[in-house]
Parts: sequence; C-alpha cells; structure tokens
Amino acid sequence: MAVDFGLSVDMEGFNVSMEEARQKARNARYKAGGKSIVLDANATSQLRNQGLASTNDSSKFQHEVHSSVVKAIYTGSEFIASASGDEDFGLVLESTSFYAEQGGQVQLHFQQCHVGVVE
Repeated sequence: MAVDFGLSVDMEGFNVSMEEARQKARNARYKAGGKSIVLDANATSQLRNQGLASTNDSSKFQHEVHSSVVKAIYTGSEFIASASGDEDFGLVLESTSFYAEQGGQVQLHFQQCHVGVVE
C-alpha cells in the first residue's frame, strides 16, 4: 500500500523498533517488583496437549467466595509436581473468579488463599 503512494518502508528500522517494543512489554512484567510468571503460548499448548481444558471463568460474574482445584503448577519455564519455599510459581486453576488480563492489568493477586491437600 505504501508503494501505491510513492512511499517506502524502512524494514530494518521497523524491525529494530518492533524489538524495542517487545522488550518494553517484557520489562513491564517486572515493574511490580517481583518475578512475573507468564504462561506463554508454548506452555498453554503443552497443557492443551495433555488434555487440560481452559480455565472456567464464569464465576467472575458472581460476587461470592470461590473455590477451585489446582490443575498445574508453573515456574515460568516448566511445570512442576509440587511447590514450596520462597520460589515464585503460578497456579493453573480449574476455575477462577478473576477476569483474564486484557492489557491494562499487570497482574492479579489473591487476597486470601487456603490450600488443602485432597487425596
């Protein structure tokens, strides 16, 4: 389309600017001060290939206490069977009352979380 108007596109400059924008987005994940656990497309695909359904978020429309089941634990680079100590990790839940991140939120936090072991 640019050619139709006698314009040219600086592809090298575009690619440099695009990489800078990507880096800014990555850095924004850490502005809250701690490590941000991001479930990327590869991790999501891995869960899907294991038969894990998408998180049910229909309870976000209800204003009441919500319980769920932990389906996976993610470190930001791998899924693990259990977590403890001071390490950061993310939980993949069967259901949630949170809204999905849409670009405005940096991250969501649990106000209170009770974890019980079900055998």
